[in-house]
This record gives sequence, C-alpha cells and structure tokens, in this order.
Amino acid sequence: MEIIKFGMNEARQAAILIGVVALIGLGGLYLTGGIPFLEEPFPAGLFLGDVYVDSYRADLYLNGTLAERFDYQVKSSGKYRMLYRNWKMPLSNQSLDTPYIEPLGILPTSGAVPYVRDHNGTVQILSASGNRYNSEIASLALVNEAGGYYPQRFSAGQYQMEYLFRIHPYLECDQEFCHWNLMLANEHLPYRQIAIYIHDPDELIVELFTHPQLRTQKEGEIWVITGG
Repeated sequence: MEIIKFGMNEARQAAILIGVVALIGLGGLYLTGGIPFLEEPFPAGLFLGDVYVDSYRADLYLNGTLAERFDYQVKSSGKYRMLYRNWKMPLSNQSLDTPYIEPLGILPTSGAVPYVRDHNGTVQILSASGNRYNSEIASLALVNEAGGYYPQRFSAGQYQMEYLFRIHPYLECDQEFCHWNLMLANEHLPYRQIAIYIHDPDELIVELFTHPQLRTQKEGEIWVITGG
C-alpha cells in the first residue's frame, strides 16, 4: 500500500510523542492466473486455490501498532501445516538502527503452535507446550516470519490467525510533509476480501494512497480501505 502525508509540524510532534507519523500503503497481493485487483471483494464462489485468505482485517494506529486477523479457507485436507505471515522488513524483538517490525503477540488457530522466526533466523516458540517443535519450525519457516504450526496438518475448513505488531518506520520528511510507505503484503495467497482501518483521531493524515487501487473512505476518525 502506499502513503500517508502529514503536515510537518504535526508530524514532528507526533514523531516525538508517539514515535510515528502517518501513512500507509498496501503492497501487491499476488494472484496467479492474472486475476486483476478489484475495489470490491471477489465473489464467494470464485475458485482461489487449495488455500486462500477468505477475509483479512488490519487495524493500524499511528503509534505504530498493527493488529491483524487472517481468516483462512483450506480446501484440501492433510496438505498444510503452517499458516503464517512474512515481512520484507526485519522482524525483531530487539531495537534495530533500521526500520523493523516488533512482534507483540500471536493468537493462533486452535491446536497450532505460535512462533516467530526473526531476521537472524532465531525461532521463538510462544507456547510452553510447543517447544518440542522448535527444530521442525526452524527448518520450515522463513526469516521474518510469524505464524502457527499444526503438526497433524490441517483438515479442510476455516482457520483464524491473529497478530499484534509494532512497526518502527522510516519517515521521509521535507519542510511540509512526512511520508510513511508501508507494504502489508507482497507475494502471498489470494485475499478474497480485505478491510484496513487506519485510526487517526488527531487528524494527522493529509493524504492516503493505495497500491493497488482500493476503495478508500473516511468514516469519522478512521480511514477505511476495502477491496479484494
């Protein structure tokens, strides 16, 4: 996705007070077969493969907090054992001198082991009972990945994963505006419908751009982005 602009004074103040300014963009959600991006959700009956994101919700706050919920639809039993999200930016619990994503929590689908594999390749298991799966997860997970590991492999059905992150962004500023460019998804599963809520109670956002083009509207203090 792509961009939010703030007035310079407000942005500088926000950066000092809450460590963020404001702007977001949604990166390309890769769909095989050349299916175009739409401003409306895909029809429920459209075939999107063995596994896809039936619905995605993100709540972004201008202190950098990002809450995400993925509702997956798995069509084939016994094939998949990991549901996850991956970042291009470094995923780290330690402060870095470059923009990075700080994992704060994972609420996995029932029976799955929550985990994080950071930018160094170190795996952190977020449940005491899941530590015995550390080596399997380390061999399968990508760096900068957070997700849930299900040893028995998923049966066909719907599964939900929730994540909480803190984004530590890089800001580009001139005399008037600051700009924050955030990619929420790059190459990934098809997303049948998405809803992104950017909370802006102090009206710091001057302008918002999305890529690909998605439906955007302001509802009170929240910017709402929807599509599929």
